[in-house]
Amino acid sequence: MLPPKNRASFEGDPQLQSEQKLKYLLQEIPLGIIECNNDFKVIHWNPAAERIFGYSAADAIGQDAIFVFPSSARTQARQTWGDMLSQRGVERRTSENIVKDGRTIVCEWRSTPVVAPGGQVTGFTSFVQDVTERKKSEDEHYRSRQMLQLILDTIPQRIFWKDRNFSYLGCNKPFAVDAGLDDPGDILGKDDFELSWSDVAQAYRDDDRSVMETDTPKLSFEEPQTKPDGSQLWLKTSKVPLHDQYGQVFGVLGTYEDITQRKRAEGELHRSRQMLQLVLDTIPQRVFWKDRNLTFLGCNKPFASDLGLDDPSDIVGKDDFDLGLSEVTRQQCEYERLVIENDAPKLDFEESLITPGGRQVWLRTSRVPLHDHQGKAMGILVSFEDITERKRSEEIISQQAREILEISTPVVQLWEGVLAVPLIGMLDSERTQQITERLLYRIVETDSPIAIIDLTGVPMVDTQTGRHLIDTIAAVKLLGTKTLLTGIRPEIAQTLVRLGIDLTGIVTRSSLSSGLRYALDALDLEIRDKALRQKTIGGE
Repeated sequence: MLPPKNRASFEGDPQLQSEQKLKYLLQEIPLGIIECNNDFKVIHWNPAAERIFGYSAADAIGQDAIFVFPSSARTQARQTWGDMLSQRGVERRTSENIVKDGRTIVCEWRSTPVVAPGGQVTGFTSFVQDVTERKKSEDEHYRSRQMLQLILDTIPQRIFWKDRNFSYLGCNKPFAVDAGLDDPGDILGKDDFELSWSDVAQAYRDDDRSVMETDTPKLSFEEPQTKPDGSQLWLKTSKVPLHDQYGQVFGVLGTYEDITQRKRAEGELHRSRQMLQLVLDTIPQRVFWKDRNLTFLGCNKPFASDLGLDDPSDIVGKDDFDLGLSEVTRQQCEYERLVIENDAPKLDFEESLITPGGRQVWLRTSRVPLHDHQGKAMGILVSFEDITERKRSEEIISQQAREILEISTPVVQLWEGVLAVPLIGMLDSERTQQITERLLYRIVETDSPIAIIDLTGVPMVDTQTGRHLIDTIAAVKLLGTKTLLTGIRPEIAQTLVRLGIDLTGIVTRSSLSSGLRYALDALDLEIRDKALRQKTIGGE
């Protein structure tokens, strides 16, 4: 509508009023209007064109219209306008243009030929709109969408969105691959019953419906999915409702990640832990582990049973005093604390404990520090085995061995002042030591000046046996007692010579009886026939 002053001036002339309206519109229209002749010279430049390009009408009229184009685009512009004029068509373009202050802007051009009443083309009119800000916004929006799509297609999580009818509105590339589709666009309009996981489609739909109807997200839950090849995946899924500009729910957005490897690893870990627990519960040793505060972290079944616990897990969080263990526990805790603080194991040692009932038990124990991922001692592992019965058996065997040794190495007083050691069997270091000790003790006890060591029952003599004999004879000599070796058979004599055993200064006899006779002679004693002695007495 014309302003009031202009409207009043032309109220009586409809034609003039129409022309004035047109002129006003051309002046006020936000589109730049540029009229050119057939030589592309500007013949009209409206105010909007002045605002867009910064040039006044006086600056522009008479110039070639290509002056607002970059030099690199001018030839193309002239060619395009020429084609438009010859073909009498409409030409549309979006191009960069140069404004008066040197800035580059983006404009949309719509050019059309001007045809005179006689049919000849007299030039063209271009309508120009500055779309720089819009183009910038569109470019930014495009880049943003491209970046978003790139992110969606790159992240390992699968993403999809559906409408209220459970039809897919879109997805990212990884989701499309899981669905067996070549392109995310192929999923548009489909639902879960049309995809490879149709066997669980109803469960998916029930989840979607719950999220949309309650307008409540469902986060981080696990569910299975069947792949196109029939293999099964495990997914960790989250679903949230989608809202329109009025806050109404119009669909659901879902994300999930493939946790199949993690589930498999968890399964393997579970089976491994079960096997480890089975091993721990089967071995006869008692095993437990504690943290730095000596609070129980776990134990095996035998240890739990010893404490009267139904399950090993019942011990977790307790300490020795919570379990009512004896006062001996206090000392054991100190030992455990030292292992942790010194970060040094103590392995395979025997210890004796007194039970609350007063019974002595023997244990074979190992204490090992436990380390965290940084190598720092964070607790202790203790294993022990009750070896009380074994220790008792060992003591019995040891006692029996001592008794047998005493029987096999008797020290006999043959006569007052004469001791004899009849050796039977092989000699070793322990037995020789026992012989020496017993012989020396008896010499002191009986104050015997002569000791006979009889080798009749010794099957063979080696270097070690010979040295043991020499050492025994030397020890006896220090007590002032003379030693005789008897029972030296020819083969033993040859062995002693071959081994270089020096028997110089030692009296030897072939038999115990000859040795005894020598001992009696040395003591100025003699053995007489009793019948001969009685006869002699009777003759007197």
